[in-house]
Amino acid sequence: MHTIFPWNIGAAYNKTSDKDIESLFGIIQRNPTPQLGSRSKLPITIKPLSNTIGLPPGSPKWKLFIDKVENHINDQWLNEPWEITKIKWGLIDTGAGSGGQFFSVLVHLDIFLEAAKCVIYALAMYVKENSEQFQFTKILLRYILKESFDAFEFLKDLGLAYMQDLGDEYFEAIDDPATGINELFEMSVTFVLDITRIFSWVKSLAPWNPAARFAQLDDSEVREIYELIQIRPTPIVG
Repeated sequence: MHTIFPWNIGAAYNKTSDKDIESLFGIIQRNPTPQLGSRSKLPITIKPLSNTIGLPPGSPKWKLFIDKVENHINDQWLNEPWEITKIKWGLIDTGAGSGGQFFSVLVHLDIFLEAAKCVIYALAMYVKENSEQFQFTKILLRYILKESFDAFEFLKDLGLAYMQDLGDEYFEAIDDPATGINELFEMSVTFVLDITRIFSWVKSLAPWNPAARFAQLDDSEVREIYELIQIRPTPIVG
């Protein structure tokens, strides 16, 4: 027992593979778990990022970005994103996580999501009150979050692939001549809300809620992750 909890918390976050899930699914097919009461669970979201309001061709990049992010916020506000579902089951598409565990992935997601939203929000508030620093603020945002270390690429490596796409589009919109101070502020606040929501999904897993890792499951949840890996198979790394 102590190899699992409480003195070796990382062992509770062993990485798994699609084959492990398929094997487990076969077990519950042959030996279904008795249902002892019902538990409601909101469905996972398996939608690609897309614009929703049909903006006309040639719309400003800042407006396209906000529309895409708002769509993503709506999708993941109540529904567990498929990326989080896979991470929760120890299915890390990039193979991140050392020693066969993914607790370190959750810890780094916690750190870098927190850092990204704090930097974006702080600089957005700063430029709102110091308009003469607009160009300098754009330089700072790019240097801190992309050029010195690409935080969004790292978040992709940690299992949130869409984050790199949003990060790239955020900076493309920032550099667009149509993006002024108000547009930058609106983009940034919307982006921060999206990051905050995915951050809360990560927090529901670790590190401050380890009991969630030991939640009882039912066969429907195993079936759900089985169906997910048919749609989003986990690459074999190494």
